[in-house]
Amino acid sequence: DKMSPLELPPGLAPTRTTTTVTIAPNTWAGYKPNAQSNTGGKTNFIVPLLTNVVFLPLSLYDTATKTLTTNMNLGFTPTVAGKYSQPHWGFAATNRLRFVMREQTTGRIIDYVQMNGLDCRRDLSEEYRTTGKGVNDQGMWTTNLATDIPGLPYGMYNQILASMQGNTGLSGEWKNYLVPGGTVPQEAAAFLAFYLGTDSRYTNLVVQVPFSPVAQPYTNQSWNANDPLVHYLSSDLVDPVTQIKESKSNPAGHIGSVKNYYAPWGRLEVSTDSTSFDPAYKDPGVANSDAWQFPTNKFPNVGWLGRVHRGTPWQTIYLKSGGVDDKQWKDYSRNRIEWKDSAGKVSSDRAHTMPFNDRLLFDVFTTAINDDTTRGQLSINQPGLAAWSAVLSGVVALTNTSASTQAFSTIIIQPAGPFNELATNSWPPLQKIVDGINRERASKKDNKFVHAGGSFEKLGDILSVPELTDKSPFLNTSPDYLKKSLNDAAYEWLPQQVLGLLKLGTPRYVIYSYGQTLRPAPHSKLTSGPYLGMCTNYQVTAEIATRTVLRVDNFSTSGDPNRRPQIVVESFNILPPD
Repeated sequence: DKMSPLELPPGLAPTRTTTTVTIAPNTWAGYKPNAQSNTGGKTNFIVPLLTNVVFLPLSLYDTATKTLTTNMNLGFTPTVAGKYSQPHWGFAATNRLRFVMREQTTGRIIDYVQMNGLDCRRDLSEEYRTTGKGVNDQGMWTTNLATDIPGLPYGMYNQILASMQGNTGLSGEWKNYLVPGGTVPQEAAAFLAFYLGTDSRYTNLVVQVPFSPVAQPYTNQSWNANDPLVHYLSSDLVDPVTQIKESKSNPAGHIGSVKNYYAPWGRLEVSTDSTSFDPAYKDPGVANSDAWQFPTNKFPNVGWLGRVHRGTPWQTIYLKSGGVDDKQWKDYSRNRIEWKDSAGKVSSDRAHTMPFNDRLLFDVFTTAINDDTTRGQLSINQPGLAAWSAVLSGVVALTNTSASTQAFSTIIIQPAGPFNELATNSWPPLQKIVDGINRERASKKDNKFVHAGGSFEKLGDILSVPELTDKSPFLNTSPDYLKKSLNDAAYEWLPQQVLGLLKLGTPRYVIYSYGQTLRPAPHSKLTSGPYLGMCTNYQVTAEIATRTVLRVDNFSTSGDPNRRPQIVVESFNILPPD
């Protein structure tokens, strides 16, 4: 009583449908938010495939041969007591899609999508099987055996009762025939007379019941993209919550309209609205696919990687400090693939796609012409205010000036200058940034350094400092400003400007040492008394001064407890007498 493997009925072959649509120049204006049509009657959507594909013709099930047939004049097969041939019905559809968008004049491929996995399987017998008793819509599909008539399923028993009672209890499901004597009361009365044997006109021993229940199942599936730039995998087009809602309605009514799964910045999703204004999930201010600010020329520095789309909905390469946990990312990315190892531990690969992992890219890419151009870069492990002032002073920062629109003004970052270290609220912006860098570098969790040995291990670790992005002292990130006046470029402006001036490195220490060779001066030793022989004065016979530059390499990033910090001398010089 289980569903058999997917098999095509005899004579049924896979169906292939190809549709070609030509879009004339200047006739497709693209999508405009909150509008189903653009000015001039230009629609938001052009649907290349909108048709009905019949892959199984109208068929009957022949209980004698146990096969499907298209013979609508199939003769009535009497039911043999105790032998009720009821197949286990299932439905399986395997869909494959290939989409090509081509520019006609040049033949250039603009977009290409090929995917499978758009499948559907249903156990129809199990869905319609009920345990109810009585003449009603649900009772027609009961498979439990009746106690009133041993060996007869309740579904058949209820069908016989309905045939005698008419529409009583059936919500009007039994329709009148447009033939003489074909009304429901007439059919029911005739069958009741046959059943009771009260009408001598009925001499047959076997007749077909006048009421034959029919179930018409619908399987509605829809696939739609959240971010139009992320649509190359079937998993990119599936939102379980949206699918459940739309499966109960007519999917054709959704074609050519904006789905609920489409959820850029500020558009509430069906499943949750917690990500609508959360910069950890999507780029602020990108309210539609035309709001991106992708670079079009060579990148001035490595920080411009932050303008590149990262392949997850509504996000570019992530330069901000915040993050998401595994459960949050599982829901948002729709990556629910998990497996268990031999020890039963649940694992998945979605951790590799979490936004904060983008920080690893900055140790791989560089925009330097050659190694000489990287000289003079500041180590991100440098704690000194003066050193960071040399990098940040003079940099142009952005500040948002309106709570309702994306309006920005520029500020030139000034050196810290004298300030009251105790009055933290009045610190200059530069000091707040440097304090945030030093605080993050030395941060601890569960009494352990977040960064091994209290030092940054990757260049991208500098992006974990909130003061450089989502807690920038130059930006107003209060809720009202966040929703309407900030965009991703403003958030990531500082790292975009200065990442090319930074390197991983470690702090260098310069040590000056001074030494002298001494000998007792003439007549400096005591010749009597309790301190006999003690020297009371010395004269210099030689001097030396040295300059040493060294660095301290920290613990290994692999966490090897046997590897301790190593002192590496980079230069040692004996200073001349002058």
